[in-house]
Amino acid sequence: MLAAGALGAAHPADAGPWPRPPGETFLSFGALAGSAASETQVWAERGLGAGWTLALDAAADRAGGGRAMVLAFRTLTGADARLRLAALAGAGGTMLPDGAVRPALRTGMTAGTGWGGRRPGWAQLDLAAEWRGDAVAWKADATLGLRVAPRWRAMVELQGEAGPAATLHLAPAAVFALREGLDLVAGARFGLAGDPGASVRLSAWLRF
Repeated sequence: MLAAGALGAAHPADAGPWPRPPGETFLSFGALAGSAASETQVWAERGLGAGWTLALDAAADRAGGGRAMVLAFRTLTGADARLRLAALAGAGGTMLPDGAVRPALRTGMTAGTGWGGRRPGWAQLDLAAEWRGDAVAWKADATLGLRVAPRWRAMVELQGEAGPAATLHLAPAAVFALREGLDLVAGARFGLAGDPGASVRLSAWLRF
């Protein structure tokens, strides 16, 4: 069994299969800027208790489009499980540059595990289907993270999507714990398929 302290030191505390404690709030805000895509991003979570976490996923791009979706995560495994599983469902919409709004629905599963030792870390896999009006996008994100120093964590994501637009991205990042409850994140995103561009990602994580 992984000690809670070891996981907390390594994991960036995404919702996923790890439920947020009741009453705790997590807020991530930042920007993605590059030749192919530029947008501001907000991700917020609130722990509800009994394995439930409520989340908001929102973004706005430089072309005038955007998205907003409310998600609910429900952890399906016990607190002592080595492999954590959760289901998710959400609803919202996407706004096109011309002002038109399309409804969107998302459902999926997420799995994760963590470990302690000299290099505590975590691994996570997110699978989801998102209905966007007249089409369905299938998403798969795999994340690996490690604590590399007392205040530093390194993580890398492989982000894939199939459907109307088929893409594959590699997104490495570094996370620095500035103080208790505040992390700074710097990274990049590289298009491996369907999107040849590269982008820079900067964000801040707050927990309170």
